[in-house]
Amino acid sequence: SFGTLNVYSLTFDPQGNLFVGLNGLLAFLNRANFSNTIVIAGNRTNSFFGENINASLSLVSFVRGIALDSQQNIFFTDGNRIRRINMATNVISTIAGGGSN
Repeated sequence: SFGTLNVYSLTFDPQGNLFVGLNGLLAFLNRANFSNTIVIAGNRTNSFFGENINASLSLVSFVRGIALDSQQNIFFTDGNRIRRINMATNVISTIAGGGSN
């Protein structure tokens, strides 16, 4: 459950799984059981932390514009940054942008 957090972005992968971008959180919902939420990045703290680390240890701010490539890597905006999560390694990195938020 996402509680009272604001949902900023939604996208589906080709298998019908749902990716949700919220304030301080990027989550995955398996199409077989949408009530089972898996946090990919963030912990509901609206902040920035973590470069080239396991995405589950990172903090994100306003997750918007979620997209997936053919290898199921996740791309999203995080404040003034475009970030990528390599799904093979689960490593999060900034590929464009910067700034303080």
